[in-house]
Amino acid sequence: MCVISLVEDGVFPSKKTLKQMESLNSDGGSIAWLNKNGTKSYRKGIKAKEVHNLINKKLIPQGVETAIIHFRIASIGGVKKKLCHPFEISSKVDMNLVVDNTTKDLLFHNGTWSEYADELVEYLKKQKAPVTIPRGEYSDSRIMAYLAHKIGHKGMAKLVKGWNKVAILTSNGIIKYGKNWCEVKNNECSNNYFCTYKDDNLGWV
Repeated sequence: MCVISLVEDGVFPSKKTLKQMESLNSDGGSIAWLNKNGTKSYRKGIKAKEVHNLINKKLIPQGVETAIIHFRIASIGGVKKKLCHPFEISSKVDMNLVVDNTTKDLLFHNGTWSEYADELVEYLKKQKAPVTIPRGEYSDSRIMAYLAHKIGHKGMAKLVKGWNKVAILTSNGIIKYGKNWCEVKNNECSNNYFCTYKDDNLGWV
């Protein structure tokens, strides 16, 4: 079980909250943000401390208001930095660790999509001509990004059933799929398992 935290109003999770997220999802952290010119940037395979430093030394001074934070548990795919999220929605789904000013949409996933290989094969069977698929190591989330490029966000989301949740950073903001997102302080999250208790005034903390 991973965790996604959405930032849509310039209010970022605290250092304590980031460390709580990482404590239960320790296979790699990441953050992607929307730049003022509509491009996206990201860093992945990093620790909560690095995420916090980026927020305070780079994003807040630049007036960034929209971002997605992710901490991973490697349910499908190895514990490797390049398999951390986000994944670029493209035909190659490159696994870069540092990217600035990309025009590609960025996909984050919380859950386990066991049918990813079957759905990829079904897509390939329907093609009338040979199709190139991404090279390198696979995870369910990387295949999601590939299929989102080929059949669109909504088409991909229809294939990913169950309790999976997906967030996509676009030039117009965040698009999310899946049910039961929850509020943790001032951020919407894919789950609140990392929280310690519920405060009547603050919500989950």
